[in-house]
Amino acid sequence: MFIVLLACTPDPDPGKQLDASPGDSGKPGDTADTGEAPTYEGCRATPGAADRDRVVVVSLPYGSGGAQAKTYALLTLSASGELSDRGTRFEMGRAYSGEVVFTPDGSLGLVPQDDGSVGVFLADGTVVDPGFGEFYASKVVVDPSGEFAWVVDGNWANNGGGIYRVDIDCTTGELTGETRVIEAKLPADIVVRDGMAVVAGLEVPGSAAGDDAALLSWGDSIEFVAGVDAFGDDEAIVTDAHWNGDYLFIADYSEFSGVPTRVAVVDTRDQLDAYAVVDVEDPVALVPAGDLVLVISGYGDAVFAISADGGTSAARVASSELPGGGVVVSRGALDGLVLVAEVSGLRTLRVEGSTVTDEGVFSLGGGYTGITGAVGVQP
Repeated sequence: MFIVLLACTPDPDPGKQLDASPGDSGKPGDTADTGEAPTYEGCRATPGAADRDRVVVVSLPYGSGGAQAKTYALLTLSASGELSDRGTRFEMGRAYSGEVVFTPDGSLGLVPQDDGSVGVFLADGTVVDPGFGEFYASKVVVDPSGEFAWVVDGNWANNGGGIYRVDIDCTTGELTGETRVIEAKLPADIVVRDGMAVVAGLEVPGSAAGDDAALLSWGDSIEFVAGVDAFGDDEAIVTDAHWNGDYLFIADYSEFSGVPTRVAVVDTRDQLDAYAVVDVEDPVALVPAGDLVLVISGYGDAVFAISADGGTSAARVASSELPGGGVVVSRGALDGLVLVAEVSGLRTLRVEGSTVTDEGVFSLGGGYTGITGAVGVQP
């Protein structure tokens, strides 16, 4: 067990609630501070019971001998937090790392794949589309209605970079209507909440030169509100972002830039104010859990933690063998349970407040075929 005590600032608004309008979307950990999920309308909006067995999907990007593979495995995460292999396998496009996301009702999964397409499947492993899209998807964020999603294309703007909206068919789950709504250079993520959005990326229309993130009003029209140079230089290559409404966390893994890899912390309680830059080795993903933002460190073979309430330092909380990403359960008795995809399988961490407990690794078999890639868990 690891106890994490990190510097933080007082919570200025502990009772903050999200606006429950259909246009507000976010990621696990971006729900209201009370722990109760807001109610949304939509054909895939109604979540399953908070305490139930959940589907976990993980890509297995290697075949025997190390050849590339397009295999995905379905697991069960029991209501008590135990993983088991269902034995179900299916194929789409290859996904070496990243996050599989589900619609809020858990019926449909979407994953950015190595070729830039989005794979779509039903929770029982039925493939809806092995590879949708003319963009180059690096991340997908599903709207709480379950009726559309935002897709991040991490290219330069003149090569398609930006944020796209795609519609999700209520009956079949098929994706349609690919439309770029925001142009950006090398965007990494979008988080939408309270009628506002943060886009982590460069050259969002309205931003100043050097801004790493932009705050936008997000409704029937999209307007620039503010930008921020979070890192103080032009060396960052952003991998992931998390916004809890008060603080924005942006991960930079630009290993050849000559500056340390790091996580920028931005105070968003007023506009966007650069708050801190925390050195962390190779931060490939950010996972909010409990009172922390977990930083998945690939080359560091570790998981670090920063206080979600404006932390200015990082503490190592777990070892992990070349991890590539992680997901969190944010409802019910398993609230704060994190699954980290690593070479040896899926590592389970339990986060309660600022306490992190490492519960070990669930193996999907030895050798190349047991190496995990992208991972997702039903809400």
